[in-house]
Parts: sequence; C-alpha cells; structure tokens
Amino acid sequence: MQRGVTQAVAGDTIVLGDGVYGNEGKISDGTGGYNGYATPVTVRSAGTSSAWITLKAQNRGQAILDCGTTATQMGCDKYIYLTGGAAYWQFQDLVLTGGAFGGLGTDEGASNINVTGCYFQNIGNWNNTTQIGEEGLGFDESASNWSVQGNVFTHIGRMGGTQLDHGIYAKGSNITVINNVFYNLTAGWSIQLADGASNWLIANNTIAFPNPAKNGQIMMWNSNTNITIRNNIFYSPNNWAVDRYTSTVSGCWVDHNVVYGAGTMMADNTGCQVSSNMLNTNPQVVSAATLDMELQPGSSVIGTGMALAQVANDFLGLPRANSNDPGAYRFTPPATFQIVNTTTGQSTWNVGEQWSVTITGGLPNAAVAVTVGNWSGVVGSTDASGSFSTSGIAAAGNVGTTTELWTVAGAMVNPGLVTITVAP
Repeated sequence: MQRGVTQAVAGDTIVLGDGVYGNEGKISDGTGGYNGYATPVTVRSAGTSSAWITLKAQNRGQAILDCGTTATQMGCDKYIYLTGGAAYWQFQDLVLTGGAFGGLGTDEGASNINVTGCYFQNIGNWNNTTQIGEEGLGFDESASNWSVQGNVFTHIGRMGGTQLDHGIYAKGSNITVINNVFYNLTAGWSIQLADGASNWLIANNTIAFPNPAKNGQIMMWNSNTNITIRNNIFYSPNNWAVDRYTSTVSGCWVDHNVVYGAGTMMADNTGCQVSSNMLNTNPQVVSAATLDMELQPGSSVIGTGMALAQVANDFLGLPRANSNDPGAYRFTPPATFQIVNTTTGQSTWNVGEQWSVTITGGLPNAAVAVTVGNWSGVVGSTDASGSFSTSGIAAAGNVGTTTELWTVAGAMVNPGLVTITVAP
C-alpha cells in the first residue's frame, strides 16, 4: 500500500482489494508519537484541486487496515499518517482498526482532505497510562479544508478511566463533519473541538449512547470560533448534548438538533445562539438496539431540520432533496407493493394468465429481490424515483400454493408474505 501511495500522482486512484492489511512491522513505542509515529502508510504527496488522489476500498468495508493493537499486544500508532505536504487526498470506504493511538490523522497541517464512508473502530483498546489522547480521526490547528462525511466511529478509547479519547479530536479551520454515525464511545466524546478550531459545520450526524462518566456527546474546549452545530440527533447523552471546558466561543450557532434522553442542549450557552432544538424528544428510530438509526414513519422529528446546501445526500448516499430530516439518515417512506392478475383481476392464477408486480416509493437505484420458497434472486432494480415493475405468465411449473417475499435493498416492501396460488 505504501508503494502505491508513494507512486500516486494527481488524478490517480489506488484501489484496495478485499482483505486484512497488517501493520507491516510498524509497532508503537507507547509514547503516542513523541518519538515519531509508527505507521504502515505515510502520505507526503499532493494532488490538485482538479485532480485529487484517492485511496479507496474496492468494496466498502472490505479493505481492513488493522494496526493489530489489542489488550495484550501493541500494534502501530495509526494506520495512515499525513505529513504537511499531503493535500487533495480522498480516503474512501476503508476500515481503520487496531491503532494504538488513532486511525488516520496529521499533526503537520495536511489540508484539503476528504474522508468518506470509512469505519473507525476498536482503536486504542489497551491499558494506556499516558496523557496522550487517542482518536479515530485527528488533525492539528494548521490543517484546513477537511470534509468528514458518512463515516462510522465506534469503540474508540483506552481501557481505564481516563477521558482523553474521542471519535474525532481536532482543531483546524474550514471543516465539515456531516452524515456520520457515532456510537459506544465511552472514553471521551464523539467529537472534541480542540483549542483553535474555527469555521466548523457539524451537521446531520447521529450520535448514540452515553459516556457514563461524562456529560454530553460533543465537547468544546478552550477557544473556538464560528462553530455551527445543526440538524444532529443526540441519542441518550448524559444530562445534555454539548459540553464545554474552559470554553470561550465566538460565532456559535446550535439549532435544529434533536436530543433524546436529556432536557438540555448545553449547560452553558454563553457565546452561542441556541434555538429551535427539540429536547427530550424521542426521534423514534427503527431500532437503537440493532443500530438501525433510521426514522420510523410517524416520527415527530421528520422534516424538523434546516435545509443545508452542504448536506445534499444522507449517510446512505440518498438525496435529501427537501426532506430536511435531522440525523445521518433521511426519512424514507415505506415502499408500496402490488401484485395483480392482469388477465382476470382475480387473486389467483390459472396457467397462462398474466401477472404484474409494481413497487413504488422504494430506495432509488436499489436492488429488487424476491424469495419464493427455497429460491431467491435479484430480479432488477428500482429507477431514480424508487419505482419498479415487472410482469410475466403463470407457468405450469408454478402450479400450487406458495409464498413470495419481495425486498428493495434488503428491506421487505410487502407487509407480509404474499400467498400465490396457481391452478392447472
């Protein structure tokens, strides 16, 4: 991987096939970079504003960059480190795991960086007694123009009680953090805005479950300027959503967020304009237990967000259009399903009669599959509006009574199994 990164020039794409990529013998000395980072991949080069360099997984979530740190074994510090010369790089659909101190980041001002569709998980899970923080993603005050979109951050932090470890720990300027999902971060905060952070948009993220030891799910620390926190869902934070420590802010907007399980947005809103938030409001997600954080039909928060030009799509890449839903997922109404006998209009068929299936309101450009008895297969895809139709003739081989299950993108579209009877 390092060879590909070194040889890549503006406009190139490096594609990683499925598999686990190890630490290449780069083992942390436990100082958190004090003596330099032990990283398998160091990025030193730059693309251009019109020809970015991309490092991506061939299949999302299947290229696993594993530093190898466990409770009993030290691995690399971070898997990918960016020097000050790195710019105009995109990192897509990777899994970054097992780092002793992080997944991806810079302390040297790397700028114009996009991180999209990646998973930051199981990072820093060792008995770290230092005062050096761990984070999935981190960058310093001289870094600028980072876009962090559609990623997952989970299980990041040391074993023990020190609260120094976060999903994102960053300073930097001109930063967008949108459509990300954070959950089970119990050694710090999902996002910590560090001293010097300026011109940040934190919007349409879903942050789930509390850190039992601390209040809030976002921390604002020391001096922050021009910070917007908007359209997020804070699911079960301790006491309030946004916490502060020795915090001085100017130009701060906190609005159109949903807070569930707490009745306070911020304990101290000095310097911030706080408005139009829904407090102690259940967003009615499909299933928090299984981390399906999409909104159910009838949720009271549907459409309560604020339209943002920077957030054109959601976590799944679906266009938000005018939906204005808070959180990482836009609300997608359940699809409708209809199967009819177009020859007679009856609910049963005789061999040779026509059948027709119509689905509307599904996910756009998504696979449509059907399961009939022990057989299942993909039979097509929805169009750009989420519609699908197909037809055929009842065949002699289908005589009898059976059931069908139709799905779009794996989600059932009919309310139950459809019973089909074909007579000779």
